[in-house]
Amino acid sequence: MDNKNEQVVFHVRSSQRIISTGYRLYMGNFRKLMRRTWIFGIIYAIVIGFLMKGYLQIVPQYLQMANIYLQGNVPTEAIATLGTSTVIIQVMIILFYFTIILLYSPVFSAMNEHQETSVINPPEKWYGKPDWHMTLRMLKLGLWFFALYVVIAIIIALFVIGLSIMAKPNIFLLTCITLLLGVLALLFMLPLVYTGYKYMLTPKTHFLKVLSCTYSTGIRHWGSIFLVCLIVGIVTTLLSVVIMLPYYILTFAITMAQIGMLGGDPMGMPDYMNWMSVIVFIISGFILAYLSLSTLFPFYYLYGSIEQEERERKNLKIEN
Repeated sequence: MDNKNEQVVFHVRSSQRIISTGYRLYMGNFRKLMRRTWIFGIIYAIVIGFLMKGYLQIVPQYLQMANIYLQGNVPTEAIATLGTSTVIIQVMIILFYFTIILLYSPVFSAMNEHQETSVINPPEKWYGKPDWHMTLRMLKLGLWFFALYVVIAIIIALFVIGLSIMAKPNIFLLTCITLLLGVLALLFMLPLVYTGYKYMLTPKTHFLKVLSCTYSTGIRHWGSIFLVCLIVGIVTTLLSVVIMLPYYILTFAITMAQIGMLGGDPMGMPDYMNWMSVIVFIISGFILAYLSLSTLFPFYYLYGSIEQEERERKNLKIEN
């Protein structure tokens, strides 16, 4: 089987084959995908760079606030400064999610092209061509997923509140129950991976209609979805730790310096560390952007494998 036929999306594959084929498709078309996304990759890197820098600034502020609180005196100015920093961080997080949508949309457009032609073509322009229809579709998907998350969170919260009123368990037991419910909810949400890809790669469909048709199918293939999520998650986490190592080192160094300042020691950090850390974070963020894009392709082939298996299952029923 040649490489083109091997990478056809609608083909039943094992979990191992799904993951390996997905990463091969990504690496084999990396230059084309980068030409489609590099502008959004830079935006993503800048946002995540300043977000990391913001966390570096807010962690010492929390430490300082805790130290002041222990002394029994919390000035209004310190509370206002901490509140402003927290608001800025939250705005940056929202902006970060929008950059994810901008970064991922051209990739889903490439997947849509690949499932129809088995080929990913480079963009006509050197700066790429944004697919705003796919961007809007992904924004809708994100809002639907957020709405489902809020509904599940409210259900868990009401259950825990009701349990605490009726049974009055201790805090440790209540925390364990809450964590257990959160894990169970996460496991039941795994089929939404298939739902999301079906929605993104099937034009002119509504999310609720796709959800009603695909969730039971996702439940049938829960084991494959879980295994692919687990392996891709482990690989991505290990690589992310390596990429984010400069951030962890700088966070530790600056935090320790701030703790020393609280004890009366000098800062001990050079002046150029402020802007140098931002540059390091932006470079790390750019690499992290394309690492996150690589995770989309194993799930693309997982979607294709489930689709093909369901088609064969239906055809077998008709024949019988």
